[in-house]
Amino acid sequence: MKKLPVCETCYFEVIVAPRCIRYMDGLWAHVLTYYPVVPIDLLKTLRDTAEKITGGRFPALTDYMTSRLIISTGSKLLSQVYLRTALDLWYVLGGNLVLTTTALGAAFTWSGLPIEMDITDVIVEEIITEYMEILRKAKKRPSYLSFTANMRYWLYKTLRDYVSKLEPKRGALRTTDVRFSRSGLKTSGYATVDTYSFILKQLQKGVRS
Repeated sequence: MKKLPVCETCYFEVIVAPRCIRYMDGLWAHVLTYYPVVPIDLLKTLRDTAEKITGGRFPALTDYMTSRLIISTGSKLLSQVYLRTALDLWYVLGGNLVLTTTALGAAFTWSGLPIEMDITDVIVEEIITEYMEILRKAKKRPSYLSFTANMRYWLYKTLRDYVSKLEPKRGALRTTDVRFSRSGLKTSGYATVDTYSFILKQLQKGVRS
């Protein structure tokens, strides 16, 4: 690596990332993507702000080639605390949030939604779908910009409340240490109703067991 010329992407993946943030693909990270581009100085400021907010617990790395801020857990486990931290940073620093284990590799994708996860969760998907539908209907209104700020807070608060009530797993180590509801469940189309329905079903299962 020191003697032969390599492309910038390879150098970033092999040398810079592991050295700076102790992160490799396979470990959880959340990526704030800024579309289409942001200035390099602003990206540096966002990184410094993220490290101050987290107290350096979650090292951050800027990828200037793709205008991304990568913040690593350094762990194979996706904890409840880290989920809340990821949402906090997304709300404060803007951008689009992708929770992934492939932040550096070619498998990393972003489909354009404000929040995405490698793990499918029916409640999270329903909340984001409702958010996008409301924005689509409101797009032609004069107060659209101020409305989107309020809706962004709604999305943040709703998801954070849901994450705060996820049930920690017990026993062997798994991909996450919180319970997720897998996709494919029937939903009503209303995030609050579906969340309470899911929690009620979990309580009923607990009573039967």
